[in-house]
Amino acid sequence: MRHLPAELSGRVFTIHLNDSDLITTLAQTGAEAVDVFHPDAVVLAHLRNTFADHPVVRVLDSVFPQEAGYSFGVLQIPVSPSFAMGTAAVCLQRLAPDGRLLIGGNPRLGGLSLLRKLAVFSAVEVFEETWDHIIYQIVEISSADVPEEWHQFWQPQPRTYHVYDRLYQVYTQPGIFSWHKIDPGPQYFLDHIREVSLPQGGTIMDAGCGYGLLGMVMRDLCQPRRTVWVDKNLMAVRCTQLGVPEGIVLAEDLVSGDFSSYEPFDVIFCVPPYYDAYTESTDFMAAFAPRTRQLLTSGGLLIIVANTVLKFHDLIKQHYDDVLNIKDGGFFEMVVAHRDD
Repeated sequence: MRHLPAELSGRVFTIHLNDSDLITTLAQTGAEAVDVFHPDAVVLAHLRNTFADHPVVRVLDSVFPQEAGYSFGVLQIPVSPSFAMGTAAVCLQRLAPDGRLLIGGNPRLGGLSLLRKLAVFSAVEVFEETWDHIIYQIVEISSADVPEEWHQFWQPQPRTYHVYDRLYQVYTQPGIFSWHKIDPGPQYFLDHIREVSLPQGGTIMDAGCGYGLLGMVMRDLCQPRRTVWVDKNLMAVRCTQLGVPEGIVLAEDLVSGDFSSYEPFDVIFCVPPYYDAYTESTDFMAAFAPRTRQLLTSGGLLIIVANTVLKFHDLIKQHYDDVLNIKDGGFFEMVVAHRDD
């Protein structure tokens, strides 16, 4: 993102921005403070390490600014249209009356959609537009000009799902994978998990838990002594904490996170998101599968549901000898790997 002012005063915030060079540039404009926010706990940890001793940049453990009065904001547009609108509403709430908001992102991933919606309520100055990036600035707008529903998008919302013979209340919001419905992948998990012989009374991990529904269901099926929900998305962590206030909910990376206080696990289950880039999905599983073998107890189970095109079975088979596929002829499969040593 370019077109930053040469000089700034007061406080500045960035949201969804993981470009350390750009953050450094902002810090050199004379700003009193540059507060960095991001929903990804792994990105925050990296930025915190990068700017550990910086006199101006502060990397905060939050998705959004909690205080108002910022003179300038930089927003990297999220992919989710609803979450983009919610994030924009928060940004405008946190700016001072004469504050400015610079927005950038991919037009194909919500950039143009957000621009058109904001242009109805404000003056929008477009700096640059290419096939893969758009940069614009919001001027002459306040949060009061934005429709009320925009302000609700970033708030956790209760939702009830009927699974088997029980009702489960969860909290969810835009910015979490499949936030408003049970996606086909998690639904496939629920449709077929009772075909697996699940150990009882152990420790289980809902890996990449989202808003925590699968962990709630598995807690009833396995009757474990301990359930651990894990996600690197801070919004998912917050929503799961609301849904299971007595639960253990960790903001950690599944490959590099520290689970030493809770391992070994008897069951680890995961429905990874299907990334746009095929290699991003397969790279994740290539690293996650061997990590699960380290975390599981002898006799433990790894349960993965994914699109069959990803061929996760082959990746998992490299680290487990006893691997079962559960397929029904559709687009998904359940891979059940048994650590038998």
